[in-house]
Amino acid sequence: MKNETLYFLCDSRYFLKELKKISKKFLIFFFLGILLLIYQQRSSLINIIIALFSYLLLLLIVVIRYNRCEKYEYIIEELFIKEDKIIIFHVNKKKRIEKYRIEFDEIVDLEYKDGFFLNPYNQDIFFHKHIEKCRLLKKKLKSKKVVSFGYFLEEKEGRKIIKAIKESKENYEKIQKEIKEFQENKRNSELLYNKALEERYQEILKKIIEEENFYISQIKERLMINGSKIAIENLEIFKNMEWEEVNFYTFYVNFLSKKENADKVIEVAYNGEDSKKVKVSELREDINRIRYPQDYEN
Repeated sequence: MKNETLYFLCDSRYFLKELKKISKKFLIFFFLGILLLIYQQRSSLINIIIALFSYLLLLLIVVIRYNRCEKYEYIIEELFIKEDKIIIFHVNKKKRIEKYRIEFDEIVDLEYKDGFFLNPYNQDIFFHKHIEKCRLLKKKLKSKKVVSFGYFLEEKEGRKIIKAIKESKENYEKIQKEIKEFQENKRNSELLYNKALEERYQEILKKIIEEENFYISQIKERLMINGSKIAIENLEIFKNMEWEEVNFYTFYVNFLSKKENADKVIEVAYNGEDSKKVKVSELREDINRIRYPQDYEN
């Protein structure tokens, strides 16, 4: 498995400073407007009270926002996409903390959307024009937990991260599927080569026909034939043996069909302990019985 790590950084400090500046300006203009109304006496007392109440409410909201901004002001977020997981770090003035470690198997969905009400990253009238399209990257997990990344994460960067996570997750799932299939095939190969001799012989001939390849090994005068590429390449019993992969049709025509080879003895289905010794003519006949069963009925 290729160990490639992707890295993404989200630094929200600039946007938070911009948010504070815009909020302060808005409050100052709003307050000056109320003072102007009072000075010119162009509004009734009730309207002035409503305006003052609105200002106090607005001030409360901004104070809440300021407090939340202070909480996140020095946070720099780092997101690492590794071969099988996502790791998110939060960095502030004092330390770097591993906040989340999420396995790909846990991720159900990825979204790029608004934050929650009264969060400093929620889009509203206080936002500067440069950050009005910013959102959160949300990761929904099987546990129903939602993990967020990015305060004022710009759309282009958010889409880029989502694409990278999805591609990495798909690649991981593909590799895991291949590993699972390989392990299953290896187990089946072990079971195959542990079967009784006659059953093993028939099954290996079927494998040879299915894969269209013979695996041949010759030790002195012994000529051995086996089947199943996964078995030959991965079973311990074959580790110290040299096997040559030969195309089925080439070997059938150039060796099995030759009359001068008909009485030669070949060992088939060798498993480290025993093998079936057959003449070339018998092997050819047994192969044909599997390939053309209709010709051998009755």
